[in-house]
Amino acid sequence: MHFRVDKLSSIIILKDARQNIKSICGLENFDIQRYMAEHIYMSTGETIKVSFRLPRYLIQDVLDYFQGDVSFEESEQDLVAHVKVNETDFRYWSRRYIGQIRILSPESLIKRERVYLKDVLKLYE
Repeated sequence: MHFRVDKLSSIIILKDARQNIKSICGLENFDIQRYMAEHIYMSTGETIKVSFRLPRYLIQDVLDYFQGDVSFEESEQDLVAHVKVNETDFRYWSRRYIGQIRILSPESLIKRERVYLKDVLKLYE
Protein backbone atom coordinates (compact mmCIF):
# COMPACT_ATOMS: atom_id res chain seq x y z
CA MET A 1 0.00 0.00 0.00
CA HIS A 2 1.27 3.48 -0.84
CA PHE A 3 0.26 6.81 0.62
CA ARG A 4 0.55 10.22 -1.01
CA VAL A 5 2.38 12.56 1.35
CA ASP A 6 0.44 15.56 0.10
CA LYS A 7 -2.83 13.90 1.19
CA LEU A 8 -1.80 12.99 4.75
CA SER A 9 -3.47 14.88 7.58
CA SER A 10 -3.67 14.67 11.37
CA ILE A 11 -0.08 13.46 11.59
CA ILE A 12 1.20 12.56 15.05
CA ILE A 13 4.91 12.33 15.77
CA LEU A 14 5.57 9.32 17.98
CA LYS A 15 8.44 8.95 20.43
CA ASP A 16 8.74 5.24 19.64
CA ALA A 17 11.78 4.16 17.68
CA ARG A 18 10.99 3.01 14.16
CA GLN A 19 11.19 -0.68 13.40
CA ASN A 20 13.88 -1.84 10.98
CA ILE A 21 12.11 -3.09 7.85
CA LYS A 22 14.40 -6.16 7.77
CA SER A 23 13.00 -7.25 11.16
CA ILE A 24 9.40 -7.40 9.89
CA CYS A 25 8.23 -10.93 9.10
CA GLY A 26 8.14 -11.42 5.32
CA LEU A 27 10.32 -8.39 4.56
CA GLU A 28 13.69 -9.80 5.66
CA ASN A 29 14.99 -9.71 2.06
CA PHE A 30 13.24 -6.49 1.01
CA ASP A 31 15.25 -4.61 -1.63
CA ILE A 32 14.04 -1.01 -2.00
CA GLN A 33 15.98 -0.44 -5.24
CA ARG A 34 14.44 -3.50 -6.89
CA TYR A 35 11.01 -2.54 -5.57
CA MET A 36 11.28 0.98 -7.01
CA ALA A 37 12.47 -0.37 -10.38
CA GLU A 38 9.50 -2.75 -10.53
CA HIS A 39 6.92 -0.16 -9.38
CA ILE A 40 7.58 2.81 -11.65
CA TYR A 41 4.18 4.38 -10.88
CA MET A 42 3.90 3.00 -7.33
CA SER A 43 0.87 0.80 -8.12
CA THR A 44 0.08 -2.17 -5.96
CA GLY A 45 -0.18 -5.60 -7.49
CA GLU A 46 1.83 -8.41 -8.94
CA THR A 47 5.31 -8.12 -10.42
CA ILE A 48 5.59 -9.94 -13.74
CA LYS A 49 8.22 -10.57 -16.41
CA VAL A 50 7.45 -8.62 -19.58
CA SER A 51 9.12 -8.78 -22.98
CA PHE A 52 8.46 -6.10 -25.57
CA ARG A 53 9.83 -4.99 -28.93
CA LEU A 54 10.99 -1.39 -29.31
CA PRO A 55 12.81 0.79 -31.81
CA ARG A 56 16.42 1.58 -30.93
CA TYR A 57 15.70 5.28 -30.40
CA LEU A 58 13.64 4.43 -27.27
CA ILE A 59 16.49 2.66 -25.47
CA GLN A 60 17.24 5.62 -23.17
CA ASP A 61 13.56 5.98 -22.22
CA VAL A 62 13.48 2.29 -21.27
CA LEU A 63 16.70 2.54 -19.26
CA ASP A 64 15.43 5.66 -17.47
CA TYR A 65 12.10 4.15 -16.46
CA PHE A 66 13.36 0.71 -15.51
CA GLN A 67 16.49 2.11 -13.83
CA GLY A 68 18.84 -0.07 -15.84
CA ASP A 69 17.19 -3.28 -14.56
CA VAL A 70 16.48 -4.44 -18.10
CA SER A 71 18.09 -6.81 -20.56
CA PHE A 72 18.02 -6.42 -24.33
CA GLU A 73 18.24 -8.69 -27.35
CA GLU A 74 19.27 -7.11 -30.63
CA SER A 75 17.89 -7.71 -34.08
CA GLU A 76 18.64 -5.89 -37.34
CA GLN A 77 15.74 -3.47 -37.03
CA ASP A 78 15.02 -3.10 -33.33
CA LEU A 79 15.46 -4.45 -29.80
CA VAL A 80 13.56 -6.79 -27.52
CA ALA A 81 13.57 -5.71 -23.86
CA HIS A 82 12.96 -7.94 -20.85
CA VAL A 83 11.90 -6.38 -17.54
CA LYS A 84 10.39 -7.38 -14.20
CA VAL A 85 7.73 -4.81 -13.40
CA ASN A 86 4.42 -4.27 -11.70
CA GLU A 87 1.76 -5.19 -14.26
CA THR A 88 -0.42 -2.12 -13.73
CA ASP A 89 2.62 0.17 -13.92
CA PHE A 90 3.74 -1.42 -17.16
CA ARG A 91 0.29 -1.01 -18.70
CA TYR A 92 0.36 2.73 -17.88
CA TRP A 93 3.95 3.13 -19.05
CA SER A 94 3.44 1.26 -22.33
CA ARG A 95 0.50 3.43 -23.33
CA ARG A 96 2.87 6.37 -23.70
CA TYR A 97 4.47 4.42 -26.54
CA ILE A 98 1.42 3.06 -28.38
CA GLY A 99 2.42 2.52 -31.98
CA GLN A 100 6.10 2.32 -31.05
CA ILE A 101 6.38 -0.76 -28.84
CA ARG A 102 4.79 -4.20 -29.04
CA ILE A 103 4.29 -6.41 -26.00
CA LEU A 104 5.53 -9.94 -26.71
CA SER A 105 4.82 -11.65 -23.39
CA PRO A 106 3.15 -12.62 -21.16
CA GLU A 107 0.07 -13.59 -23.13
CA SER A 108 -2.24 -12.53 -20.27
CA LEU A 109 -0.94 -8.95 -20.55
CA ILE A 110 -1.32 -8.96 -24.33
CA LYS A 111 -4.96 -10.06 -23.97
CA ARG A 112 -5.69 -7.29 -21.44
CA GLU A 113 -4.17 -4.67 -23.71
CA ARG A 114 -6.16 -5.92 -26.71
CA VAL A 115 -9.40 -5.50 -24.75
CA TYR A 116 -8.30 -2.02 -23.61
CA LEU A 117 -7.40 -0.93 -27.15
CA LYS A 118 -10.66 -2.25 -28.59
CA ASP A 119 -12.57 -0.30 -25.93
CA VAL A 120 -10.64 2.86 -26.79
CA LEU A 121 -11.35 2.43 -30.50
CA LYS A 122 -15.09 2.13 -29.76
CA LEU A 123 -14.96 5.62 -28.25
CA TYR A 124 -13.95 6.99 -31.65
CA GLU A 125 -16.33 5.07 -33.89
